[in-house]
Parts: sequence; structure tokens; C-alpha cells
Amino acid sequence: MPREHSQQLTGGKAIYVLERMLADRRITQGEVSRYLAELPGKIQELEARIRALRGGDGATIPQPIGKTRKVSRPRGAGRPAGRKGKALGGTYGGLIRRVPAAEQPHFEGIKSRKGIAAAQLQSAFRVLHR
Repeated sequence: MPREHSQQLTGGKAIYVLERMLADRRITQGEVSRYLAELPGKIQELEARIRALRGGDGATIPQPIGKTRKVSRPRGAGRPAGRKGKALGGTYGGLIRRVPAAEQPHFEGIKSRKGIAAAQLQSAFRVLHR
């Protein structure tokens, strides 16, 4: 059954939807900022296209000057020990969030005394045997 598109998206409705998506963490403020940063380049691109269609600038369409991207290292780069620590930290972080806040200091103590691997093991055991 086809959907009806009778509702028009107004400015107010768009703001409401954007605020809800931000509140529900379905989109981040960084993503919104990135989209807004692209807007001047899009406008410039459309204006150049209009000029070209009207025949004002000759046959070529000038391309907008974009941002230069940062050169990033490949994901696998770095010391093996550093990569392992990040993996353990990510797993530990995921587990510790599932432990009640009142019990989290216990696991922080284990992490400081015996290391992140021991705390990860203990918190996994706690999460699985609730």
C-alpha cells in the first residue's frame, strides 16, 4: 500500500525532527555541523551551474574549492601493544556501562590494581551472571 505524502515538511517541522533525532542520539551535533559546513560549497556549485546554463562563463563549469582532507594513517598502523590496549579498553567500556553505577568503583579498583584485562574479565562475569 503506497504511503500518502500529503504532509509538507515546513521549517518548524524540520526543526522538530532534527531536535528529536539529536535527543534520541540518531544523529550527532558533529554530523549536523558537517552538513551545514557543506552548504556554502553547494550554493557556489549551483550558482556556477546556473551561470553556465545562461551562457555567462563559457563552456566550462568552475568547480568550487573544497576543503583539504587531513591525511590519516591507515587503521592498522601503530604499535601492536597500543592496538591491543584500545581493543581491551573498548570491550571493557562496553561491559562497565552494563554494570550498575554503584558497583562500578569496585571494577575501577580491579583495573588500577590488576590491569584492564582482569577488570574486563570480572565485569564480564558480573554482567553474565546477574
